[in-house]
Amino acid sequence: MKRRTKRALVFWSLFSVLGLLALVLGALFPLPGWLVWGTSLGLWGATLIWIGLHFALRPKMREKRSVSLAGSGVRERIARETSEAVFRYLDSVKRRGLLKHDALYERPWYLMCGPAGAGKSTLLDASGMDFPVQYPSEQDGLQVAGTSRVQWRFSNNAVWIDVPGAYLTPGGADEWRAAVDALARSRPRSPIDGMFLVVSGADIVESDPASVKEQASALRTRLDEAIAAWGIEFPVFLVFGRMDEVPGFGEFFASLHDDAKQRVLGATLSEAQRSQLPRRAFAQEFQLLCSSLSTARLDVLSSARDAARKRLVCRFAIHFEGLQEKLGDFVAELFKPSSYEGKPVFHGFYFTSCQRGEGQESAPEVNISQTVVAHPLNPRRQKASAQAGGEARATAWKTFFVGPLFTDAATKGRGSVARTQKRSRREMVRHYATAAAIALAGAAALVYLLVSYAANRRLLDDMQRLLAEQDTIRSYADAYRRFGQVGRAVELLQRHEDRGVPFSLRPLYRGRKVLDTARPEFIALSRKLIVKPGIAYLEHRINRHCSRIGELDGKAHRGLYRSLKAYLSLSEAMGAHPDDRDTSFLREALMNAVAQALLRAERQSRLPHEVETVLQDNMGLFLAFYARGAIPPVQENQHLVLHARRRLRRLPDATALFETVANRLREDVPGIVLGDLLGRGEETILHSDATVSAIYTREGWERYVRDEIARASKDPFTIDWVIGGGDPGGSQSLPEPEALREGMTRAYFEAYARAWLDFLGSFTMEPLGGLGRAGRVLEKLAGEQSEIAVFLDAVGRHTHIEDEEPDDGLAAAGAGALDAASRIKATKRAAGHAKRAGKAAAGFSFEKQYQGRHYLSRIFDPLRSFAQSTRGSMGGCEEYRGCLRELAGTLADIEERGDDHAIAAFDGSDSDPLLAAWKYAHGTIASMPPELGSACSTLLVLPVVRTGDAVSQVLSERLDDRWRNEVVRPFTSRCSGRYPFRRASRESASFTDVMDFFRPSTGTLWGFHSRVLAPFVIKEGDGWTVISVGSLVLDFAPEMVATLARAERIRDIFFKPDGTLRSLDITVTPLAKNRRTAALEVCGQEATLVPGGQSAHFRWPVESESQVAVLRASVGDNFTQDISFQGRWALMQLLNEARISALSRSTFDATWEMNVQNMYRVFLTYRIQVAGSDHPFGDPVFAGFDCPTGIMRKKAYGIQG
Repeated sequence: MKRRTKRALVFWSLFSVLGLLALVLGALFPLPGWLVWGTSLGLWGATLIWIGLHFALRPKMREKRSVSLAGSGVRERIARETSEAVFRYLDSVKRRGLLKHDALYERPWYLMCGPAGAGKSTLLDASGMDFPVQYPSEQDGLQVAGTSRVQWRFSNNAVWIDVPGAYLTPGGADEWRAAVDALARSRPRSPIDGMFLVVSGADIVESDPASVKEQASALRTRLDEAIAAWGIEFPVFLVFGRMDEVPGFGEFFASLHDDAKQRVLGATLSEAQRSQLPRRAFAQEFQLLCSSLSTARLDVLSSARDAARKRLVCRFAIHFEGLQEKLGDFVAELFKPSSYEGKPVFHGFYFTSCQRGEGQESAPEVNISQTVVAHPLNPRRQKASAQAGGEARATAWKTFFVGPLFTDAATKGRGSVARTQKRSRREMVRHYATAAAIALAGAAALVYLLVSYAANRRLLDDMQRLLAEQDTIRSYADAYRRFGQVGRAVELLQRHEDRGVPFSLRPLYRGRKVLDTARPEFIALSRKLIVKPGIAYLEHRINRHCSRIGELDGKAHRGLYRSLKAYLSLSEAMGAHPDDRDTSFLREALMNAVAQALLRAERQSRLPHEVETVLQDNMGLFLAFYARGAIPPVQENQHLVLHARRRLRRLPDATALFETVANRLREDVPGIVLGDLLGRGEETILHSDATVSAIYTREGWERYVRDEIARASKDPFTIDWVIGGGDPGGSQSLPEPEALREGMTRAYFEAYARAWLDFLGSFTMEPLGGLGRAGRVLEKLAGEQSEIAVFLDAVGRHTHIEDEEPDDGLAAAGAGALDAASRIKATKRAAGHAKRAGKAAAGFSFEKQYQGRHYLSRIFDPLRSFAQSTRGSMGGCEEYRGCLRELAGTLADIEERGDDHAIAAFDGSDSDPLLAAWKYAHGTIASMPPELGSACSTLLVLPVVRTGDAVSQVLSERLDDRWRNEVVRPFTSRCSGRYPFRRASRESASFTDVMDFFRPSTGTLWGFHSRVLAPFVIKEGDGWTVISVGSLVLDFAPEMVATLARAERIRDIFFKPDGTLRSLDITVTPLAKNRRTAALEVCGQEATLVPGGQSAHFRWPVESESQVAVLRASVGDNFTQDISFQGRWALMQLLNEARISALSRSTFDATWEMNVQNMYRVFLTYRIQVAGSDHPFGDPVFAGFDCPTGIMRKKAYGIQG
């Protein structure tokens, strides 16, 4: 990412201010809303994206924390120390706020590293640079000298990071990687600007070439780790220290000491040299350096007077020139090219020397007392530290070529850091991805605003078109057309208001103002075009019903009630009953009322289609406003309402009254579900989503329904706000309470029976899967406390209501009236009436209620008998559970012995447990009343059906397997593809094998049918039919039935009914048109066939030593031509060579054609008659036989014979 400067911050801050300014201008001037909001949102969005990317991509600086070394790992310790050092550096720079972190990159950061003892720390101490801030320092209470911590020294021109030499050894790899990672987090853009790699020159002089390369390779490994972690190629300043230990160095440069402080002994490579091979560039510069030293040696030797010094000067020059090979190897190994992450940049090489000044003592070592004095909790710590620092600074250094190295050479290397190819690609991808994301976000925002503007523009245009005032409204059709236009506009805008504005309209939505304008017009049009004609028509209907002479019948009563309810729903009377608004009822009533009013006003028989459509489309919106109370009510006609209510009180509908009572009770009484009846909360076998209200139980009848019916029958109008109360005179025309009570009770018990019958018929059951699981499920259903038994017992108890005794007071009153009337003889007839009246008074409630209970008992008494009896007329639930238990035992036995035994167990015979359970369940249902039987069919038959599904799946697989093993395999190995099943085949099937395959009862095919298929495939009439056996669903393939039909014909041809082989009587008659005499031999039977002569008789097949069929024709003197075949099929093969012309089912002509020595042809025709109804010589009986490889539909495919 690019550097965030103050100019960029000001630039984006300006964008934010411009966004606010756009809103202010939009409020002051009539600018388009999309332009104002688009400009503001675009500016703010760009600012927010920049802020998000800034904080997401910039590494977070840790807050200042005290350094604690106790209980922390190496990585955590170095990371904390690095964070603390960076914090102190940033805290010392003259920056504040967001730009404070930019100071990380203002000064170069150099990493001082090298092997232990190479003198890198000494170089920094003797460099002459001032370090205002250091970390760690003795002020932190930490020992600085001789520690393994990274030393941070901050000068005015650069930051110097002194890495301990132990980090570059194999044992310090973890510390090195931790330091590299910490620098990458603290300064991610460029962790360092260069590296000073300090190596002891004296050690290289004393080392052999292999050791030099090994040392260089180890250092390169650490450099590669840093390059891979940082993704940069940084300049490396190769410094060879401790050159004063090379013999003759001090004597050579003794006279140049002061001048050497202003020079460097080495070379900084140019840009062109850095592109060369490092060894070549080093050799070039080293040669120049040696030349310079050679020139300087003459000056030194001329000024020297001591012979020993002269020898040392010469020796140094020789030693220095001899270093070229070793140093070249070192440079070549250290800076060798790399094809992977990157490589260090060889920026220069330098030779230095640092020595303490003579006569100066080294600073005293830190002892225990010094440590105590410098402890952070010591109030005199600052003074002690300053004193120690003053002593350290008093140390004098004797240096050669050090000062310029840290001023000139390091300054020239600034800016040489380059990103690696991998990092460049990654940053390029990130840069363009970020730019593309910002561009796409901006484009998306702009497109979104444009789309929103276009959508709002279309919406407003549509609203203007719909709400545009019509010039003139000449008819009610024009008025309703206007009503439809306004309604469509209001419906759309109100939907946006209720459900939320669509996403495409949201930013620039202006529909609320349009809705505030259109809604009052819609309400006004609704009052004019719906409420006013509807009220007029309803008043007309109410007057018409009330003016009828005599009592209202049921239809008229319901019509008056509906009209009054619709009328009051639109009037001010609805204000007292806001919760009774019934929009579904009012929709139908208003539609009819408005339509009839318009038809009467316009004197038409049917509404125009356009008007009817407008009413249909706008009625829902009108009722929505009505439900919210937005439609002002009309003032009702009090006299008309009172008159209508009086008429309605004369004929209440008992069934409707009970429904009102039941609906109110259902809200307060809980429902009963299957889990409540079974009394178990775990997973059940049977499932039902049905619910029965608790009012349809004995407790519900006694606690709720009975008293509520009695109360409602005495005052039926207090529960309906439409009919209302308060008219004292109306009570004289009320219906008899007992009659109402009778009708409501009858309706209750009818609903009682329907509720439980619906519950009985609501059961479902999941598929049982395999036979093992089916057996376990049936075992549970057959138990004493099975779900079926417990459920039926619960239903029986809930549907049983005991009869109530007649009231003793009423009975006594009736008896008294009867005695008083019997004392007057003249009034015997009146006594009879009194007797009947007494009985009615005493037992009215009981007898009428008993009629309802009788219906309930008639339905559910058979169910209770079935659930409670063990061996009654229907056998009882115990026998049903016994059938299930026996079926479960059979399934368990099959699971133990294998699925192959399923065919024998479920064979459709009397011992078939599945068929027995199915018959018993259907027999039980047939003996029940129709209503109960239909409801119980699911409950009783479903377990058997589910078991039948599982058994059918296993039987289908087993039947297919046995068919393939017992029928298909013998047929394939012995018969398929051979003669006679394939006429062109040269190989013939064994006659014995073919007969064994088709032999009746015991043969391969018919034996399998007798043993396995007989219960499912039977012969009916002239064909074969697949029959259903109980709950089994076996889907046989149609090919199997055709196979049995063809096999039956072959069987009947070759076998007698008793199963013995049949011999066919064959009569051969030569026709007169033959020109040649021939001889025919069949299985040892010979005959001469003279043209027009006598017939010959043969039998086939027969047991004979000669199994040959020969037709021999005399074609010349002592010369014959024959056609012959051998084997049991010889006669059939001989006839297959002839051309057959059928005359009847048993007679045909056979013509043979003989080619006599390719000279001429001889034709012989004979009339052949076979005794019996069928024979194998005409049509291809065997060739048409097909033995399918599977007899079930999913696997049915055939092998042609």
